Amino acid sequence: METLADLKKIYERAVENVDDSPRVTLTLLRNGQMIQKVLDFSIDFDKE
Repeated sequence: METLADLKKIYERAVENVDDSPRVTLTLLRNGQMIQKVLDFSIDFDKE
């Protein structure tokens, strides 16, 4: 992923498949260090 458009496509795909796989693992390279982040789309914080 190199652009925000790429990120938007990945996000849309993740939200479409939230019932099958609610979590996405991202591996980021920041300041020369690899960082892993997990995004969990199964929790809807807007729904209260």
